[in-house]
Amino acid sequence: MTNNKNVVGLQGLESAPEVKTVNMFDQFMDDMEAGFEESVAADKVENTSVASDEELDAFFHECMEEVNPTNQPTKENEQMTNTNSVQNVINEIKATRGVTVSVFGQPQEMPATVEKGLVDIIDILESFAGYEVETVLPASYRVDYDEQNNLYDIMDSNDDVIEGGFEYEEEAEERREELEEENTSAASVSNYIEHQEDLGYIEEKSADNSYNWSGSVSNDFNYRIYKSTINDSVYVEFAAHLYGDVRANYTDSVLLKFDNDYTFLELIGECDGYETYKGYGIRFSALSEAYEIDDEECNSMETQYAWEDVIEYIDGLVEEETSEEV
Repeated sequence: MTNNKNVVGLQGLESAPEVKTVNMFDQFMDDMEAGFEESVAADKVENTSVASDEELDAFFHECMEEVNPTNQPTKENEQMTNTNSVQNVINEIKATRGVTVSVFGQPQEMPATVEKGLVDIIDILESFAGYEVETVLPASYRVDYDEQNNLYDIMDSNDDVIEGGFEYEEEAEERREELEEENTSAASVSNYIEHQEDLGYIEEKSADNSYNWSGSVSNDFNYRIYKSTINDSVYVEFAAHLYGDVRANYTDSVLLKFDNDYTFLELIGECDGYETYKGYGIRFSALSEAYEIDDEECNSMETQYAWEDVIEYIDGLVEEETSEEV
């Protein structure tokens, strides 16, 4: 779990957020047409005190054993293997469900299941499986001239000779490039993104947090969108909030890659929820705060902005129907 986190600007933390209708897919499409103008500034946040890390870590590793029975590499040896995985984020979320955590020094029991009227963040994450970027970076070597032997050597950052005895500099440089590609190593998402930005391969274009539009989702999520400068590919850094202060306590990030500008939010939209209550249908989405109420013939009737208000509205309709029958 990452407690210190670059979380995009969060609205209304000093007071209750205003009630507003926001459909994030429509807003996203507008951003595309406007040239992906950056809408939210990054905001460093302070670490929130969490007193139950040992309990959470133990539970996390127990979850890892269940999904990793063949003892494949995990976080303990991530220097050897790419660990940019949606499953790792899912495991972090599962590790907090039904357990007691500490929020501002006070114990808080986390729900074991997802409440009615909320999209399960795990469903969204599962839809991202297969889109993960292989966050590995090549080694960094250089070619030095050995004046004593009049030869060229390939050196690492510790000034150790990797290979030596090259008569021509061009030959040494060619071999250096081969060795750098052969000796890749796993990198964290942040280091990988920094490396790609330094090379000018990607540029950050937008960022947001589901807290800002009160999405109907079990765990708020933070994301940053990067546009490739080479082709039409889009990279998305995604993390889910676990508990406590929405400005901290996020999962590790996962980096996703899509072929176009729209797939990311389309996948989230495909996880929209639907519930029935007393014969009425209720549609909701992680991309919107609105609950759309349908009648038995699937005709849209009403929009509410809280699950409790939905239930109250339908109860009122049923009561009216019952009175009319009497």
